[in-house]
Amino acid sequence: PGGDPVILLALACAPKVDRGPTLAQKVVDTPAWVELPDQGPNVYYQAAIPAGSGYDPDDQHGLAALTAIAMVEAGAGERTGQELREALFPTANGFDVVVGRDHVDLRLRCHVDHAVLCAQLFADVLVRPTFRPADVERLRDQAILAVTDELAASEEALGEEVFYAGLYAAH
Repeated sequence: PGGDPVILLALACAPKVDRGPTLAQKVVDTPAWVELPDQGPNVYYQAAIPAGSGYDPDDQHGLAALTAIAMVEAGAGERTGQELREALFPTANGFDVVVGRDHVDLRLRCHVDHAVLCAQLFADVLVRPTFRPADVERLRDQAILAVTDELAASEEALGEEVFYAGLYAAH
């Protein structure tokens, strides 16, 4: 009733399946714009890019996270990362980066009085990130520290990552 054990074994030992299009190929797809009814004095900007950590090459784990963080921390447009933070300072907001297995979300919330400035900064981060080498290297070092020291210090977080690595190993 359960099927031929040889076939099931062969399926279980099948080679890894190609992950599909690369991050760059997915980003160039036409974005979908969603406008919600007025919900108060805030404006929310969000870009959901279907290229999360599940699309990282086997030899470059963390690439999606590093790329997304560098987009908001290493400068965009004509601004350095520090200048970008200083431009956002009067709005009392900052970028949020959420990296999942399937998506990378870039988010920015600001008051309607700062909507034009926030839209310009958000567009620069999304379309014109600079990826300054010194900043990317600094962010890479911070990410390594977070994995080696901070993750190892939390048994619960480490166990969760080991569980997900086993669960999604062939995905």
